Amino acid sequence: MIKLCSIPWIGSDYSLYDRMGISVDFQTWLSELNTTSGSYGLLFYFYQNNSTLITDVEEKKGISYVFNVNDFLGNPYMFESYFTQEKVIDISQLSNIAQLDIYFYQNNDFKDFDGKAIPYLIEENDDEFFPGAETYD
Repeated sequence: MIKLCSIPWIGSDYSLYDRMGISVDFQTWLSELNTTSGSYGLLFYFYQNNSTLITDVEEKKGISYVFNVNDFLGNPYMFESYFTQEKVIDISQLSNIAQLDIYFYQNNDFKDFDGKAIPYLIEENDDEFFPGAETYD
C-alpha cells in the first residue's frame, strides 16, 4: 500500500454529517499490458479520538472503507485518460473523527487476456507516480 495523504480532523465538527462523498480521477496504463482482471483502488482509514495513532499500519485501530474496481464505472483497465469515479460512503457510525489516512493499494492478482499473471506493477517507493508517498506491505 502507498499512503497518499493524512488529513487531521481534530477540532472540526463533522458529527453533523452521516455521509462522505468521494470523487477521484483515475488514469491507468493497464490496457498496454492487455490487463483483464486485478484489483486496485483506495483505502480510506478513519481514526476516532479514542483511538491511539500508531505508525505501524498493522496495529492501527479505526474503521476503513475500500473504493476499488468493484465500485468503478466503465472498464477499470482502460482508463487511458483521466476518468472520474465517485462513491458515497456511510460514516454515521463514526464519532469524534480525529484523522483520515488515504492509501492506494494494488493486489498482486493482475492477469492478461490469456490468463497469464502480470507481475506486480508498482515498485516500492515509486516516486515517479507517487512523489513523497510512504509505502507499506
